[in-house]
Amino acid sequence: MLIEPRPLPVYDGDSPWPPAPDQAERAGRKVMGAMNAWYARARVDADAARTILRLLTEFDTRPAHATRHRDVLIGEGIPSRFLRNDLLRYPGRRTREETETLLVAEGFDPSEVAYELDRCIDETVTRDVPEVGVLIDNDELARIRTRLEL
Repeated sequence: MLIEPRPLPVYDGDSPWPPAPDQAERAGRKVMGAMNAWYARARVDADAARTILRLLTEFDTRPAHATRHRDVLIGEGIPSRFLRNDLLRYPGRRTREETETLLVAEGFDPSEVAYELDRCIDETVTRDVPEVGVLIDNDELARIRTRLEL
């Protein structure tokens, strides 16, 4: 005896239109659009580039932080001449703590790093900056690395 088969469910398919973005997605897209427009302007306008750098370094003025943000902006296509080092509060210099963290991360012994930093600071004319303390420039960092490698 033949029976009529039961109907099988059929997938209706995906909607041809993507789902509407929710409020958070719309806000995020709007912010990203504004940031992209700001970066595009900063690539051709030095004042816009300097404003971005100052904004990014306003609340954290550590030299390494400022240098890192400058490098990121250059990576975004903003000309380095728009982001001169003299715009940074302490260009090319690091605090003692930043230098120590950097050298230990490079694999040097922490006690040897501390000793060499003390030695470097004692040997050089200290440049005291009230909010930051003694700053170590790239030449001094190179000398410390050389001593640690011996």
